[in-house]
Amino acid sequence: MADLDLCLAVLASTTIGDEQIPLSCANDTFAIANLVFMLLTVIEAVFTVTTVIRIYKKAHGLDQLGPAKQMMLTNLLHSKRTDGVLSIPIVAIAIGEFIVTQDPNQKMVLFDQYTIIMAVFLLIETALTLHAHTKMYQFSRLEAPEH
Repeated sequence: MADLDLCLAVLASTTIGDEQIPLSCANDTFAIANLVFMLLTVIEAVFTVTTVIRIYKKAHGLDQLGPAKQMMLTNLLHSKRTDGVLSIPIVAIAIGEFIVTQDPNQKMVLFDQYTIIMAVFLLIETALTLHAHTKMYQFSRLEAPEH
């Protein structure tokens, strides 16, 4: 019991100054490229998710398709759902990585050691967005009447 009292007394007497707790991972810069890459990743994720929502809304009116087209529609909707589901954690991780690694109170630079990571998130999101828009094109061809 005495040890616990001693530990509590030591903890109570210890003060931690703000300068000892870094706002980010001890990074002494703020990279503009990381901010731009993060914002572009968020914009592309919004495009991807809205494309998925548009396709799902349009798909509800296509019950009169034949069995072959219905199977294509099912595969297309599954692929679109995957694009939308993958976009959300990627953008969440990109935002989290930006918040953890960047401190806007530090000196501003164009690139830092975390820019490569942000560029990878942007490239993954770009691939998902392009895939989503390709599927949107396939969907528009699917709903067009056959001649």
